[in-house]
Amino acid sequence: MNINTLVSEGVLTLDVAYFSPRSAAVKASKNTPFSSDGKKNMNPPASVSALKLSFSDEVKRAMRADEFKLYYQPQINVKTGELFGAEALIRWHHPERGVLYPDSFIPQAEYSGQIIDIERWTLGRLFRQQAEWQEQGEELTNIALNISGNHFVHGSLVTETAHLTHSYQIDPSYITLELTERINTELDVWVSQVSMLQDIGIKISIDDFGTGFNTMAHLVDVNVDFLKIDQSFIKKMTSDNRAFKVVQSLVQMAETLGAVPVAEGIESQEALHLYQQTGGQIVQGYHYSEAIQAQEFQNQYLSLEK
Repeated sequence: MNINTLVSEGVLTLDVAYFSPRSAAVKASKNTPFSSDGKKNMNPPASVSALKLSFSDEVKRAMRADEFKLYYQPQINVKTGELFGAEALIRWHHPERGVLYPDSFIPQAEYSGQIIDIERWTLGRLFRQQAEWQEQGEELTNIALNISGNHFVHGSLVTETAHLTHSYQIDPSYITLELTERINTELDVWVSQVSMLQDIGIKISIDDFGTGFNTMAHLVDVNVDFLKIDQSFIKKMTSDNRAFKVVQSLVQMAETLGAVPVAEGIESQEALHLYQQTGGQIVQGYHYSEAIQAQEFQNQYLSLEK
């Protein structure tokens, strides 16, 4: 049972629903209407409408207070050792709960409908940061940003992206939007949206590659730029030869389709070595760096590119 189902059934309290730490799933599973001795909990959780309203208020307050920040995790070309690009990742600097990672508030943002507002902010900040780097002669030629299914299907993503590209005078080919395989929409809608983004010049990446069911249908109809191999396969390579073969097959499939395979979750030298054996070259993960704030990323990576 996922977090959205737990919230909709009134099982989760507000605190666990969107302010839990990174071990949210563990705490959520313990936060049932029953106590550890099996007796009924006499303090019912907040209503679903109250959860949505309170979360919406918190998001609006956080935006006014500039609590959301973009962090950047470098992507490295292991063949050359050079910076290939970066993935932009959101963090919430909450005044009471500290730095919150996406997995502790994005599920509730998707459930409440606030995800579109959050991602509009993220897109705007991403383009603004790129413009600042561009003015300093340190622009990043490949920045990836994950886009939710809600925003992709129900938002005005194409219009927003076109407007930001024009407003900030950014080369659109420097921006990559990552779309998960599990976006729940009709194939023709998916193809139409992606094609319009590509017409603007935006690059497209398929995130969590290898975990969805509609991959081939999508890839037959639209050429994408990157296929991001899910880190669950990457992490298993060091202990499971079958996982290595799966990754090897995914790398070969990406290259056959004219896309660049990208490995996420490279956390050790062993994993890096195995991925290199598959023929893959572009990686990101803690082995190189965690996601860091914009200024630190600029100092450590962009300034070295000059």
